[in-house]
Amino acid sequence: MLLNLNFMEKFIKYSYTIILLSFIYSVDVTFNVDMSNENITPGCSPTVAGSFDNWSNTYNLNFIGDDKWQTTIDLLPNNYYEFKFGICEWELETLDSESSCTSTFEQWTNRFLNVGSQDLILDTYFYGTCNLSTNEGESNDSWQLVWSDEFNSSNIDINKWDYDIGMGDWGWGNNEEQYYTNNSNNSFIEDGKLIIQAMLQDYGGANYTSARMVTRNRGDWTYGRYVIRAKIPSGIGTWPAIWMLPTDWVYGGWPYSGEIDIMEAVGFEHGVIHANTHSETYNWNFGIPPSSGSIYIEDFNTEFHDYIIEWNENIIKWYVDDILYHSYVNNNQGTSTWPFNQDFHLLLNIAIGGTWGGQQGIDNSIFPVQMKIDFVRVYQKKIQ
Repeated sequence: MLLNLNFMEKFIKYSYTIILLSFIYSVDVTFNVDMSNENITPGCSPTVAGSFDNWSNTYNLNFIGDDKWQTTIDLLPNNYYEFKFGICEWELETLDSESSCTSTFEQWTNRFLNVGSQDLILDTYFYGTCNLSTNEGESNDSWQLVWSDEFNSSNIDINKWDYDIGMGDWGWGNNEEQYYTNNSNNSFIEDGKLIIQAMLQDYGGANYTSARMVTRNRGDWTYGRYVIRAKIPSGIGTWPAIWMLPTDWVYGGWPYSGEIDIMEAVGFEHGVIHANTHSETYNWNFGIPPSSGSIYIEDFNTEFHDYIIEWNENIIKWYVDDILYHSYVNNNQGTSTWPFNQDFHLLLNIAIGGTWGGQQGIDNSIFPVQMKIDFVRVYQKKIQ
């Protein structure tokens, strides 16, 4: 009897540990679908199934109004999944293999999903398509262009762009090794593209030069949709970024007033695109690690892609092209987690080395390297 009791105690402790670990190391992913283009049999709800449980189960969605259905599933973080919506359990939708939200393996075409370390709310698509729901609050039709640079002139527009110059405090806070300049060999327009170029060059006490271009006091916004079409450099030691900082630092210096990283990449992780937010609570210095997500884009350095965020008072969403891969939700705990209710401006730069980009050294044979930007477009919600 004593042996049985010991066994039961160990079993209970083990089970509790597994449950606790599952709770800690999982994220909530909310699936949404618009069924207005599909007939639904009464008493037979839409479902979702996927590789998150090896296609062994279907999950019923709940009706939330306006032909929309929704469910939330706990999934393991930092994983890639495929899934499909269905009707009556296993009557799964048919998807076009050439669509922007699908992935095809052998004869199967499924939706794909990148799950990071934070809860994720997926956009609402029409059943059987990769078209955003006409009722989706963040659809493109609800945005109005308010600022842009297409880089069609021969010179950089100084009414839209300024520069951060020098090496900053402790390498801009990251022990970076480049000297940022406004010199014409570090930033220029060529063939309708903005070129930011990092070079192996002795300058200002540094071994490298680059550019860090900013819209501060020339383009500052609270909320909006930001689309930057760019080709990103590769090579060990590079650390290119498309990001945002507060203009007036309403809640104090970094990280108290926040930071939004639309795109970051480090050369020793070829093809990995990162999304991050920083705040008083979530930061690398003295808090919990920041809210982050990532997606793998194999041709990020050879082809142009759209790097996008959609930001409102409740949520920030990150996309590459049409792929939603990360979101950060306002948890209503104040500015310590959500300082993102003030004006921010854009930054474009290539850093060299530093605490992250330089973790595997710097390969001097790669220089010069370039980030090419086709356009920068900023949208805000149309006034109804």
